[in-house]
Formats: sequence, structure tokens, C-alpha cells
Amino acid sequence: MIKNVKIGLPFTLNSCKLSKDGIIGIACGTRVQLISWNTSFQSQKKDFQVQDIDLSSYFELQENTYIFHDKKHFYLSESSDTFIKEIDWSPTGVSESKNCVLAILTSKHVVYIFKPYKNPYSNKWVLLHNISKIAIKYLFNSSKPNTNITNFLRSRARCILWSPTLYTQERKWGKCYLGIGNEYGEIELWSISSDEAILSLKLKVLETWVTKLSFSPWMQESVNTYCTLLSVSGESGPTRIIKLSVSINNENVYLISPSIKKLYIDNNEFETPSNNSLWLLQSTILYLILIHVERISVFQCSATFDPIFIKYLHTETFLQASGTSIIYNGIDPIGFLVAYHNGLIQTFTFSKLSNEIEPITNNITLKLKGQLSDYIQTNNFSGFDIRIYGLSSFPPFLYQIFICEIIPSDEIRYITNRQAEANLVFLESSNISNEKILEVVEQYAISNTRFSTTCMLWDIGLSKFFSTSYKEINFLKCFDHLKKFNKEISNETCQTIPDKLFNSEFLNSQRLLNSIINMFKMKKDLEIIYHTIISNLQSHLIITILSESNYFHQHTSCSLLTSKERKLIMLYCSFVINYFPNDDLLLNLLKVWKKHFLSSELLQIHDWEINTEEYCNICKSNIPFKNVEFGTCEKKHTWPRCSITLFTLMDASPKTCQNCSRKCISFSNRDHSFVSKLIDACDICFYCGGRWYSKI
Repeated sequence: MIKNVKIGLPFTLNSCKLSKDGIIGIACGTRVQLISWNTSFQSQKKDFQVQDIDLSSYFELQENTYIFHDKKHFYLSESSDTFIKEIDWSPTGVSESKNCVLAILTSKHVVYIFKPYKNPYSNKWVLLHNISKIAIKYLFNSSKPNTNITNFLRSRARCILWSPTLYTQERKWGKCYLGIGNEYGEIELWSISSDEAILSLKLKVLETWVTKLSFSPWMQESVNTYCTLLSVSGESGPTRIIKLSVSINNENVYLISPSIKKLYIDNNEFETPSNNSLWLLQSTILYLILIHVERISVFQCSATFDPIFIKYLHTETFLQASGTSIIYNGIDPIGFLVAYHNGLIQTFTFSKLSNEIEPITNNITLKLKGQLSDYIQTNNFSGFDIRIYGLSSFPPFLYQIFICEIIPSDEIRYITNRQAEANLVFLESSNISNEKILEVVEQYAISNTRFSTTCMLWDIGLSKFFSTSYKEINFLKCFDHLKKFNKEISNETCQTIPDKLFNSEFLNSQRLLNSIINMFKMKKDLEIIYHTIISNLQSHLIITILSESNYFHQHTSCSLLTSKERKLIMLYCSFVINYFPNDDLLLNLLKVWKKHFLSSELLQIHDWEINTEEYCNICKSNIPFKNVEFGTCEKKHTWPRCSITLFTLMDASPKTCQNCSRKCISFSNRDHSFVSKLIDACDICFYCGGRWYSKI
């Protein structure tokens, strides 16, 4: 599959970064182009939506003057020729926010962190932190007797990278750090939250500029201790390995004193400069891959995390690599790709016989050229090359994303000054089968692996799995609902609702998964599987809503719903919202629940104050909440309120639609909030078909 997008030159190397929200970010000048998979149910919508975010206004803020002990002045500001040098997405939301944030390094060595104004697909992004300003405050507040401008200038940022997310049993949300390498040979680790950015570690590693960082996956050392390995590469010097350990106590994370390890070959320190690096975890063995100008070095880390040289991998070209990406077989990494400026793509994977990394012959370059060749048949090019500016993949590995430019052999494109045209290409992984995708689905449903079900690679892969369009495979996301729901209620004591409510085959992700697997083992047709699951789920919802409405009514007439009851209601509502938005029978049945749970008497219990954040689509004026059946704005425009949408009234986090910007009403009392994970990015706006996103 190939999609054409216009991207302005000059590009930055490795500018193609894919977030866990399924957004491709591309840095071009002072702008960041965000390309995302369109999830709307409206058929006339395009497959992709593109947001062009201009951040130049943040680069022209008022200058800040700093006077050092040596009486020299320094002005921290951006100039008119500033451009974005590097970007990187956080692997998870900061603090309890689920939206990924974007770290940006400019050509003036200033590091910013931006967050979306409303949702990940917003066309407005706001500044969360200016890390460089905060770093200067640390410098002036330090206990060092002499703060001079020379040391400060040498500490300017040269590269940025987010660490992987650390998930533990003790923490309900993941922890990650922003790593920064500077000209003084130091690395910094920043702990980022919505409210503050804290410098957790500053460590001198090299005697030259730090130009590349790479984190390994987190590994558990003991009950409460986890570690990651950070490779630090210099501009003209060696690569060092830092072992970073953290201790967790009552959800607090503490960095333990790091240790620095050198790389050796035959007792001599390995000093070959590297342009790129990555880590591969194969079973329990950790590999460090260093990409050089003309070859690749492979190191293996022992049980004590000491790196041992394994071998050199010789490449097919001497050009500098412009990007690397890990190859996944389902959830597990099995190798990596290396792309070069001339369009060559080389593949390295683990040998099945020796379990060593070996280059393999493949036709990825030819397949990529073939797709591009089909696309430009209407052009009068006698021949063309391709230039790759970025590539990315995401587990489960079903597709590889390439950002590349077609270069005509006669270079006629460079005669004009018009904006260059780049191509977004989704290249299918080799040997992908329905059985393999089924295996990935099984891995995901029964494992603790966390990756967003909104990621475009996951969506495209599942649509292939069911031989249907993306809009018809949304029901598989009930895996995500069920996993989160089961985890939320697993430790709660059931007091008011019979256990039978939670023993349904459709309230257990493992049973639902097994039903799919059994049908596949019986070699049922994919469409039969699809309709069978949808039909069973629909029947289950009808029976449950009818039978349990009476039960809920009997037990909630004089009291508020319990937390567990609210979760169950929202789970059923979320199923209907996602999978049967046009089913009149289910919508009418849910009116029974509306009658029981959204009566004026129940809404007034315990002084629940309603914050109206709903606006008229015609005049944009506020719609006050006076009636559950309909809303009337100040200019007397009346809008019906859907019975399903009204259930989100009981959630404390306002939801905003990504398409029409319509907002749901919410209660201000967070003590009565539903589990937001059950009504997050999968819920649908009933006015335009777009997704709801929380205000944060």
C-alpha cells in the first residue's frame, strides 16, 4: 500500500517516528507533520489525515539573559533560521495522561516537550516544558562555586531519546525518562510529568560530543529492582554502555548509582564511531547493534551485563545509514533493517541454526521500488532512484513504514523550487499469513504486552486478518476492553452484583479468544468467524441488558451505583457504542437503563454538580444541561441526546470528538468517575462518527 503526502525539504535524518497512538511524526523546518490513520466510520473520509503543525512561534519567544560568574552574558533564544533537528515520541503518556508527548531538539540545541491540546490528532499542540530553560536553572542553583559560560556552552544538547516504558505490578501507569546527550560528553535523564520536569541524572560519559543514544528494554533484576542498558555514542570516539537501575518502593521510582562499561575487542577499547545503534532482545540474550559507515558491529551482553564482541557484519554499500528499524515476528524482535541514502535496504535476522545474526538476501528494495514504480506510471521518468528519509515498525510486525522520495534519473525535479513530494509506503512483512496474525492476536490477548490498539499497523494487519475493511474489525478491540476490565475488577470483592455477571464467556478475554482459535482450527471461513462473533456478542448484550436492568433497578433505587456496577454498565455501553452504533434494538433496550440510572432524582443524589461543556453545532453557543432527552442552546437550537452518549455523563473526564469538536458533559465529582479506560479512544461520537478523547 502506498500513500502520497507532501513534505517540505530539507528533511532530517531519521525524521520518521511512529508513536504508540499510531501517529507518524515528520520534522520539516519549523513544522512537524502528523500523519494518522483515519478511524471515522464515515465512508467519505480519507484513509489518512494529515496535520501540519507550525511550531515557529515557540522558537521566537522573548530572549532570556543569563550572567555567569565570569561576567559573560548569554542569550537563550531561537533565531529566524532555527529548524527542528530531531523529534521523538514518549512511549507512554506522562503521569496519568494517556496521550504521548513529543520531544523536539532544535538546531540551536534547545529541547522542548509538546503535548496535544485536546487529543493526539489535534491540530493544536502546546508547550509542556522547555527543558533547556530548566537545565539553566539547575546550573545556577548548583553548589559549584564557579559557573562559567564555557562549561555551559559545552553542555548544549546534541541528541534526544525517550527510554522504553517501565511497567511493574506496583505501578498502574508506565514510567519513562527523556535522555539527552550534550557536547560536553554528558548524558541527562529527565523525569517528565504534566506539572514538572525533574533532572534525575547527569553523568559524564565521553570526552567528545554525544551524538547517539539507544536504550535496551527494561529487565527485572530482583523483586523491586529493574535495569536498562543505555548505549552512548560519541561524534569521533567510542561507544560506552551505562547500566541504569531503578528501585521501586510504594510506586516511587528511585535511580540507583549507574555504572559505565567500555567496549573491548581483543583487550583493546573499541573506538570506531557509530552512526546509529539499537538493542535486540532474543530470548534472554541481549544484543547491541552498532551501525558504522561501512560495517555493523555486534556485541552480546552477558548475565552480568558486560558487553562481549561477537562479530562484524559487512554491508553492501559505504554510504552512511539513514535509518534502522527492528523487525518483529509477532511481538518478539527477530532482526533489523538498515536503510541507506541510495535506497538500498538490507535485512539482518537471527539464524535458526546458530541463533546468530546473519545478513539475508531479500527483495525489500525491489518491492519498494515496485510499489513506487506503479505509482509514477503517469510520469514521464525514464528511470528513478529512491531516497529513504525514515523507516519505522511497531509490534506486532505486520507492515514496515517508509518515508521516501522519488529521484528521477535526470534530476528534473530540482530545477523548480516547488515543495518536494515524498511518499508514505506501507510494505507488508514477508511470509505473513492468517495463522501468523492469529498467533499475534493470541499473544496479545493473553500477555501483558502493552501496545496501543489504535496503532495503524495493528489496524491494517487485523483488516487483512479478517479480509475486510478496518471499519469492520473494530469488534476485535473488545480484547482490549476485556483485558483492562478484567484487570480492574480482579482484586475487588463482589458485594452487590452476583459473580455470574462476570463469568460470561464474553466477559472473559481468554474464553472469547479461545472461541476464535477453535473456529480457526476448524478452518472456518473468515467471514463466518466475523459474523459468528458479532452475532453472539449481540445476543449476549440483548439478554444481559434485559435481565440485568431489573436487577440493577432493584439494588440501586435508594443508593448510588457501586464502582463495580458502573464499570459493568460502561463495559456494555462501550460494546454497543463500538460494535452496534446503528442497532435500533440495542439502542431502545438501553433506554431502559437510561430510565433507571439517569433519572432526575438519581442525578441529584449527593449534589452531583454537572459541568456543561456541550456546544451547538450551528451557532457554537453553550448548551446548558437541563434535560436528559435533548439539549437547547441559548439561541434555541435543539439537539437530541443519544441514550448511549448520556452514559458518559457519569465519567469525570470530559470527552472531545476529534472530528466535530463536540464535547460530552461530565460530573465534577471525580470520586464517582467510571474507569476512563473503558470509554477512551474506542468510543464513537454519535453526531459525526469520530472518536472521543479525554480532555487531558
